[in-house]
Amino acid sequence: MKSSGLKRGILCAAVLILGVMVAIPASAAPGERKGFFFGLGVGYGQTSWGTNHGGVVGNLKVGYAPTNQVLIMFQSAGTYFKGNDGDLRDDGMGSVGVQIYFTKTSGRGGYAIASVGYHNLIKFDPATNNFGIGIRGGVGYEFVKHWTVEAFVQHGFNTKVQSPTSFGVTLNWLFY
Repeated sequence: MKSSGLKRGILCAAVLILGVMVAIPASAAPGERKGFFFGLGVGYGQTSWGTNHGGVVGNLKVGYAPTNQVLIMFQSAGTYFKGNDGDLRDDGMGSVGVQIYFTKTSGRGGYAIASVGYHNLIKFDPATNNFGIGIRGGVGYEFVKHWTVEAFVQHGFNTKVQSPTSFGVTLNWLFY
């Protein structure tokens, strides 16, 4: 019963994300990043928490670009890994930040990104959450319009457990 509910939830989320990607009108002229944007990314990362743990990284970006070079966003990102006990964990952040491009038009060019927000280190079974403040920074490159590769580092300042640091690389799709 739980499995079918989870599958239905994942399917609903996928349909919603696809619908948003199709339905959001392009508010910028060709070659510009101005306006509202939505992005998804996936990659590989390492979390240093006692020992190093490798895993899948996912991120979501939603925000507004007041100019072609400045994107103001909410970002949700996490590294999913197995801990020393074999249980699945997430070193994640929900943050607000800014992405600054070094070029004025889209298509090719580098950028820097920085954000601050809440940090969590989650153990899924049994469910355990350790919250704190987190910072995230990185650099990226838009190699073709809407597609970027990004390297990041994030650190969580948790009070209950050792503070983890993650780093990794993601491939991102950004709709603007």
